[in-house]
Amino acid sequence: MASSGFCDSPVYSVLRRSRRIWAIASINGAADRLASLHRQLAGRLAFGDRVVYLGNVLGHGAGVAETVDEVLRFRAHVMARPFGFAGDVAILRGAQEEMWQKLLELQFASNPREVLAFVLAQGVGATIAAYGGDPRQGEAACREGVLAITRWTSALRARANQMPGHVQFMACLRRAAFTDTGSLLLVHAGIDPAKARFAVTDTIEKIDGAKPTTLETFVRQGQNELTAKSA
Repeated sequence: MASSGFCDSPVYSVLRRSRRIWAIASINGAADRLASLHRQLAGRLAFGDRVVYLGNVLGHGAGVAETVDEVLRFRAHVMARPFGFAGDVAILRGAQEEMWQKLLELQFASNPREVLAFVLAQGVGATIAAYGGDPRQGEAACREGVLAITRWTSALRARANQMPGHVQFMACLRRAAFTDTGSLLLVHAGIDPAKARFAVTDTIEKIDGAKPTTLETFVRQGQNELTAKSA
């Protein structure tokens, strides 16, 4: 019987007794392509198979909300198999999901216009539009001040909350997934393969208690990464 819990750990997913693992890379709002992949995958899933979405479900594409719906639909399909349970599917937090959550806290940034410009340049505008928002209204709110920004982000959050399952989807995002044997670790990005396995595991376990990244630090990190890639 499928487990009733949506998630079990707030930091990482443990892939227990897995035989095969299907890892799905960045989707970026391409709902139709994801649905096609799911149809092919559905016919190949076997007992002991696990599915891991490696992040970036949101962003860029025109079907962001539909993509989240499709992930939720297929997750339910996997869990409904005989002996299925919640841990059969792991959804990792990608850069797009991180930026979306940071955007909803834009009113706390000391430089909201810079933060908004950065996330829009990375494709978050598609997610804003998916939840009924307009980036131009966000830019106008940044010029007006904190209260206007708060109204704008609150409206975005309220619209997202009205989408069935979308709040649970965001709450279920995990930093990493690994097999219970310790033989395989899956992350969205940023892992250091030079570290010993115990060091990586220790880092994962401490994420939940780490100091939250500020919006400004997040933007600087992103800008530094883009600079490094273009060098």
